[in-house]
Amino acid sequence: MVFNVDEIDKIDFSEVMEDSAESLQYSIDGTKSYVKYKLEPAFVATMDVVSFYTWEEIIDLLTTSEWKDEL
Repeated sequence: MVFNVDEIDKIDFSEVMEDSAESLQYSIDGTKSYVKYKLEPAFVATMDVVSFYTWEEIIDLLTTSEWKDEL
């Protein structure tokens, strides 16, 4: 699930695979991040989610210039 970072305080890190906000990867412009989970967490209903992705889709997304710095 990709989300806007201004909603990071809504994430219950006990329900996702990441440990904390510090362990998240952020988009190049710093406005988005993502979390991984096996079962959809309850907090998702309280968020304005940008998008949901499969594993394969998120891997493709993370290789775009929005997420990967082009050197």
